[in-house]
Amino acid sequence: MMGIAAGLIWLAGIGWLGYFSEQTHYYGILAGYTVAFGAFGWLLGLPRESLSLRFTILLAIFGRLLLVGSVPLLSNDIYRFLWDGLRWLDGANAYVGTPTQVITIFARDPSYANLYPLLNSPDYYSVYPPLLQILFIPAAILWRSTGSLIAAALVLRIFLLFGDLATWVGMKQLKIPIHRRWWYFLNPLVVVEVFGNLHAEGIMVGFLALGLGWLAQRKDVLVSGWAFAASLSTKLVTAIFGPILLLTVKTRKRMTWLMVAAGCTLILAIPLISALWKGGFLDSLDLYFRKFEFNAGLYYLARSIGQAFTGFNPIAYIGPGLALIGAICIFIIAFWPRKRTVAHLREGLVWTMMAYLLTTTTLHPWYLVTLVFTGVLAGRRFPLAWSFLAVFSYSHYLHGDFHERFIWIGAEYALLLSAVISDYWTPESTRMEKVA
Repeated sequence: MMGIAAGLIWLAGIGWLGYFSEQTHYYGILAGYTVAFGAFGWLLGLPRESLSLRFTILLAIFGRLLLVGSVPLLSNDIYRFLWDGLRWLDGANAYVGTPTQVITIFARDPSYANLYPLLNSPDYYSVYPPLLQILFIPAAILWRSTGSLIAAALVLRIFLLFGDLATWVGMKQLKIPIHRRWWYFLNPLVVVEVFGNLHAEGIMVGFLALGLGWLAQRKDVLVSGWAFAASLSTKLVTAIFGPILLLTVKTRKRMTWLMVAAGCTLILAIPLISALWKGGFLDSLDLYFRKFEFNAGLYYLARSIGQAFTGFNPIAYIGPGLALIGAICIFIIAFWPRKRTVAHLREGLVWTMMAYLLTTTTLHPWYLVTLVFTGVLAGRRFPLAWSFLAVFSYSHYLHGDFHERFIWIGAEYALLLSAVISDYWTPESTRMEKVA
């Protein structure tokens, strides 16, 4: 009965976030996440024998199906997904030309005209990787034929369900304990941001999980290399795991894994060639480091110090500088002398992701989906805490105007630090008993 009660409360929180919590309604979002995470913690704290595998699987499925009829409320990325899909559908290269540059050509086409006012970055080139672009096409077909955003979103949600299935299979291959898998599949942030708001981290994690699973269980570097390339071609952030995975592969198979991963990535990147030649794709990536800023603790600290000395926002210098520091940290983690064991690899994956997240200038809540996944692999709980604390970043949209509210962001990072210390302060023998 306790499990059913917790599950119903969890579903209520998920439903509230999917249907009633618009981006500007910060306190409604905070309330929904608090309820959902409270029930999530309750479920995880129940005796394992009181939660059957069937019950938890059905709960995870129902939580996702509950959102099938919803329109993404906390993100407007879907409109760019459909825009890019329409460009490919019409025989154009979505990487060439910004929406503002081409809208005059398609102004009389309602499938374009209805999307354009809803785009959040109409003056920027698309930066979504090629494999992800392929998934936009069937969604765009349904959008053009029906004009229904829910119908188009349903297509993307089907792909995201396959991503979840791949993640489950990968975790099974990696022999992750059943109860620990729920850290990911019942995590409210994962459910709402992936299945509700249609962020592709769910697909990226699925390919990454398969790649790790094949590498660990079957020692199949060919399939693992392909899966890594597919993950990278879904979200570019997968690249940060390249160094540590390459060094984990046995020496005699290392070159094979690298060649397969690189070769498959290059094949999938063929649509990018013309865009790279014209510079649009790289220009937008450059803007990511030099212009965009959101919920980035270390960056905000560096920016405030820089402004005190220069009198202007030095993001154009701090952004690339932090990216360089992050890259150095990632390579240090990869090359750090240690035993090449599964446990050390999983711990390295967690801190590789942390190095990226702590040095980026833009940290949207859904970026933490990958951290939650790596935390599941390593048995680390602090990513679960951050997946809740990330909701504080929605305070930026309070009252409908974008304004950084540093009290909330300061609280987020202070509590994150406490969670990290608590996780590592626990004696390893005790911690392993908890996560085994």
